[in-house]
Amino acid sequence: TRRLALTPAGERLHADLRGILSALDEAERRVSGTSALIAGPLRITAPTSFGRMHIAPWLPRFLDDHPRVDLDINLSDDFTDLIDTRADLAIRITADPGPGLAARR
Repeated sequence: TRRLALTPAGERLHADLRGILSALDEAERRVSGTSALIAGPLRITAPTSFGRMHIAPWLPRFLDDHPRVDLDINLSDDFTDLIDTRADLAIRITADPGPGLAARR
């Protein structure tokens, strides 16, 4: 049988690297734990029918999964100034989004 053994320098390096890897794992856990937490205000505006059909069914699950989100939903068919409403997400159904706004299909 063959046997391998670290030299004294190898043993020191091994001990140092184990400490470094342990500290790296701990740092990653701390960072991922805070970045994974979704919290704070979220303002959404959408047409009434879209909100009822596509947003409302998902609200209970979303709020259960993210209890620290302060959700403010404005369902309206009016064409309000989307900049003034300070919405984080604005859904509108129109052929012309207007100047200064981006549209996606």
